[in-house]
Amino acid sequence: MMIIAVSGGIASMVAFVIMRGRVPWGAGFELDQRHKLLFLCSIRGLDLEAQRYRDTTSDVTYWFESDWFSKLAISDPGGEDANKRKQVLQDLLEYGSSAIAKNSRGVIHYNIARILEAQGQKEEANKHLKLAQDFAEDEVKRRLRVDPVFGKK
Repeated sequence: MMIIAVSGGIASMVAFVIMRGRVPWGAGFELDQRHKLLFLCSIRGLDLEAQRYRDTTSDVTYWFESDWFSKLAISDPGGEDANKRKQVLQDLLEYGSSAIAKNSRGVIHYNIARILEAQGQKEEANKHLKLAQDFAEDEVKRRLRVDPVFGKK
């Protein structure tokens, strides 16, 4: 009986590793992007976003989510949730730093800059825009050519 239970446990772990592409223990284990965003939204009081991450089984990406957060924040830049969304993006850069790709870090900085610009905090926006360019110069150039927040189009 014990052999069957142990074999079943090992088979389950192997299936998990194959399906998720990572081991669920020890060095190298990373929470997926959805879990990190769920945590950060929860601690910043963005309950609807936290619930959305809790309910989805789909993968999410920092790039897309930071674009979405800046869009929502810019729709009401003076609102309390705009600052919460900006804080989640800032927290993400610190909390998830080791696992965030360079281009994604640039996009996150870019989206923080967009929120700050919409809030009239130009000096702080320029700091994040510079960091965005340091991480993802080509992507930032493409975005700046079309982004109405920065006076384009």
